[in-house]
Amino acid sequence: MKTCKTCAHWEPVNVGADSLFPGYHLGGYCQSDKINGNWDKWKRDALVFAGEDPEAWTGPNFGCVHWVTK
Repeated sequence: MKTCKTCAHWEPVNVGADSLFPGYHLGGYCQSDKINGNWDKWKRDALVFAGEDPEAWTGPNFGCVHWVTK
């Protein structure tokens, strides 16, 4: 399966290992228009979730069907 660490949509975070949460420095944000809160373009295959912050935080080995080549 294709994973976030090799996907063009994924942007790893740039923080130190002494962050607030263990492993935080290993994760990143998905910048895909399928989940980035661009709600005027609803899609049947979009990730739908509730919250004030419309960003998806994932680890480098998270797999996704919206993977694209870097």
